[in-house]
Amino acid sequence: MSEATPEGQRMMARAQHYQDQLDGYAREQATRPQTIGYALADSPVGLAAWIYTLFQDVTDNDGDPEKAVDRDEILDDIMLYWLPNAAASAGAGRWVQVWWASASGVSTSRSSATSPTSTTVTAAACVRR
Repeated sequence: MSEATPEGQRMMARAQHYQDQLDGYAREQATRPQTIGYALADSPVGLAAWIYTLFQDVTDNDGDPEKAVDRDEILDDIMLYWLPNAAASAGAGRWVQVWWASASGVSTSRSSATSPTSTTVTAAACVRR
């Protein structure tokens, strides 16, 4: 790490902070997707809190995600999971990906989607290529 540029050191520190403090969402969905899935499917407030804190943790916002993402866009994201009751299946998809990769010895770091897919990369993305 000492050989990295100052920008590279900041990126590595952010990635380490994310891994140490903020990746509980990914770990929960990768290891116990149904546990969180049932809770998110049963509670609109729980789902809203889960998604809102994700925005809080992974956007450049000084603790207020609405500085980085408009409140209506956050609500849109919440509704995209709530209306079709998709929170549990979204978590299960991550579990299947991790399970399949570990069972087959394939890395998930460069897997590609075969269906229409969208991702968001923010200025404060914790891990960058």
